[in-house]
Amino acid sequence: MKKFTAYLCAILLCVPAFAQENGDLLSRIFQANMHSSLQANWNQTRHSEFFADNLLSSGVVYMKQPDKLRWEVSSPVQSVSIMAGGASRSRFRFPEAKDFDTTIMDSDKEYSIILQPKRGDLQQFFSQVILKVEKNSLLIKSALINGDGGDWTLLEFSSIQTDKPLPDSLFEK
Repeated sequence: MKKFTAYLCAILLCVPAFAQENGDLLSRIFQANMHSSLQANWNQTRHSEFFADNLLSSGVVYMKQPDKLRWEVSSPVQSVSIMAGGASRSRFRFPEAKDFDTTIMDSDKEYSIILQPKRGDLQQFFSQVILKVEKNSLLIKSALINGDGGDWTLLEFSSIQTDKPLPDSLFEK
């Protein structure tokens, strides 16, 4: 589960790489989501073919540029995952634009950015990620992560605060 969360968080941190390789719209979305810091509440719904009911969880995410992330789970069980300093501390490698095929779809109120992994280690965790981006603000509002066999995870973000000072102590293990 921690590795899945790490990959998911890395994708959210890597929007700049996608923007550089996918044109003007993604560049604008990148600019709208590129802040010195971000704090947001999140709600997660996980669906698995193995369980009768969806698994629900919630918490808070903190991101600080260039490479710090704190993922707090407050419900149903409290836990904290921290990524700080990039891949140098582990065998984990941040995804890059070249690791995905990217498609953008346009509707009345939002854009959908569809990311399909080309890299084998990413394909082990998901077959597709769909980022929903609000048209007015260009902020990422949700991420739907589709797995194999009908499994999926939906992350929805709310109470998004940007460019708020965050202490470095938040990202210490």
